[in-house]
Amino acid sequence: MLTETVEQIYLNHVKPLKTVDRLRLVEKIVHDIFYTTDKSSVSKANIMDLHCLGKEIWKDLTLPNLSINCDMNGTRQSGKAL
Repeated sequence: MLTETVEQIYLNHVKPLKTVDRLRLVEKIVHDIFYTTDKSSVSKANIMDLHCLGKEIWKDLTLPNLSINCDMNGTRQSGKAL
């Protein structure tokens, strides 16, 4: 039975590794998850589920020819097409 939390495992075993070894570990974990997960049990993602997600990160960023299409409440706003 696993007694260490994910945070403890990270701090005690992963963080002390060299960067290249941490990247190898990530690759092994992703590979394992990808090839051992029953794909039929995973729901299909819908790109529109991500609409307005993370909008607070971009709120103060001004880019030329870009309009923000979400207000801070996640409400869609009309604007120029990208």
